[in-house]
Amino acid sequence: MRKIHALAAGLCIAALPACETMELNQTTGAIGGAALGGLGCMLSSANTTECALLVAGGALAGGMVGNFVKKQDQAAYVEARNQALEAPVGAETTYSVTSQETGNQVQTQVAENFVNDAGQTCRQIGYDYNQSGDTSQHSETYCKNAEGTWEPYKA
Repeated sequence: MRKIHALAAGLCIAALPACETMELNQTTGAIGGAALGGLGCMLSSANTTECALLVAGGALAGGMVGNFVKKQDQAAYVEARNQALEAPVGAETTYSVTSQETGNQVQTQVAENFVNDAGQTCRQIGYDYNQSGDTSQHSETYCKNAEGTWEPYKA
């Protein structure tokens, strides 16, 4: 039985460098933290309850770390969004901002300009978020209120 634990521990340790290429977000952090908690359980003489606490504690700590890393990119996200919102109508430019903290990149482009039923000028923005080599895409729509401030569109 000790040989199986030693083999499993060795495999987990050998796989740790792969964490560098994983997307750093809350889910990944939680999975990595739980795995490290499980590794700690295997290497100790912990009982079932102690093992469960190690895994749960690792998942919680890892999730908090993963969430923090993602928040470091918020300034780049907001800057790229604001560049697209303030672009002249008809501008088909891609705006790209790189997070100084993580090196992750956010790109935005105006996908559509329109006037909603309330007569507000609205703009749909497309996002490409490159985090540690993985790209995710989504879009958001904003409309100018009476004060001239952009706010999220509520259909």
